[in-house]
Amino acid sequence: MTHSYPADLAEVVLRTWDDDSSPTEYCEAAHDHDGLPAPDVLETVLSTCYQASLLREEERPVRFRLIVANAASFPAPGGPPHGLHRLLFTEPRPLSHHALRRLAPAVDFHRALIGAQIEPRDGLMLWGMVTTGPRWVQAISGGRQTCQRLPANLVTRPDRGV
Repeated sequence: MTHSYPADLAEVVLRTWDDDSSPTEYCEAAHDHDGLPAPDVLETVLSTCYQASLLREEERPVRFRLIVANAASFPAPGGPPHGLHRLLFTEPRPLSHHALRRLAPAVDFHRALIGAQIEPRDGLMLWGMVTTGPRWVQAISGGRQTCQRLPANLVTRPDRGV
C-alpha cells in the first residue's frame, strides 16, 4: 500500500537536509547527505513512522524516535550520560508500523531510539535500540546540559502532539 504524502515529505527532507540555517536538534552531528537513505527508502521510513504514530498501544499514543543507521555506528561499551549504549535484538525484525507500535512502550521516548538499518537482501530491518539518556531534552529546551551527538543519520520523531 502506498500513501500520497511520503514522496512530498521526502522531497522536503532531501532539499533541506544540507541547509545550514536550520538548527541541529537532538544533539545530532552536522548534516551529511551520506546519512540519508535513498529517496525510495526515505519515503518508506517516513510513511511507516507516520502510520505507526497514528496507532495506539493499550490506549496510549505511540511515541518513539527512530534512527536509520547501522548498528556498528554505535560502540557497544558506551552509555549515558556521556555516551550512547547500543542494545541489539537477538534477531532483527522487518520495519513495519505494527512492529514500531509493539516496540514503542519498551523504548522510552525521552531516553532511547529504535535502530533500523538497510539490509541488502531483507530491506529495512529493526536491529535494536540506542540508549541516549534524557539530556537531549534539556539541550533542545535551552538547558545547560550537554549530550552525546548522534551520527549524521536520519532521525524521525513522529509525534501527534498528544
